[in-house]
Amino acid sequence: MNILTVLQDELFKGSRERKRKFINKFAKNYTCGNMIGEKVERKVDEKGRVYIPEYKGKKVYLIDLGNGYFLTDNQELAEAASKKASNFFTEEFIRLVTELDFKEVHEEAEEELSKRFMKDLG
Repeated sequence: MNILTVLQDELFKGSRERKRKFINKFAKNYTCGNMIGEKVERKVDEKGRVYIPEYKGKKVYLIDLGNGYFLTDNQELAEAASKKASNFFTEEFIRLVTELDFKEVHEEAEEELSKRFMKDLG
């Protein structure tokens, strides 16, 4: 049973007061103070640490996405995100390599090497 099913079941039975109490309890227990997708700015201290109160005292998993990080306290989610990121990187790398015009790359490399060689000589 997923969380949406539980919410639906609870919201459509009982009195108006019961529904209000359930919504308040849900909001208190299942939200961490920030809206999903909300940009939150934190300052990194001199040791490279970022304070995130929602994770205080928890074991967290940090996945390097190349241009940023994904942080979670859920091990299964971390493993899935890590696998997806690795697969995406591999697929994207292969796609880019297959799109390259090797003749053009060879000519650019040769030109750059010639420039460096001439700079070293003169």
